[in-house]
Amino acid sequence: MRTLTKEDKIRFDEFRKETPSADLQEGQLSIEDPVIVGCFDKDKLVSVASYWFWGDGLADIGVVTHPDYRQNGIGKALISNLCNFGFELDRINVYRHNQNNLASRNLALSLNFKQKLIIETTKILKD
Repeated sequence: MRTLTKEDKIRFDEFRKETPSADLQEGQLSIEDPVIVGCFDKDKLVSVASYWFWGDGLADIGVVTHPDYRQNGIGKALISNLCNFGFELDRINVYRHNQNNLASRNLALSLNFKQKLIIETTKILKD
């Protein structure tokens, strides 16, 4: 596990090609994120987590793990690492996920995150 840099762009792009687009959209990860860490299996990037600063006190954590490497504690380790980073900066860590993504929800609960709000997509109905 280590911080990713622009030199990891090729590995990051390979990771994105092998990961479902819905997962990538939910995780909202970019090699350009302020803080981005990855976990490797040899030279293959298998999980990525990012840390976005929201104002002076909050920070958002997003994580995506390659489907072949799930259920191994990798995402949990990345999130734990970023949470510790946030605690050192006196940030309140926010873990955001799709309400229907039970694996992500259970991951957050296993790390003692508490559900505080639900954001739902709305549509404007036209006459």
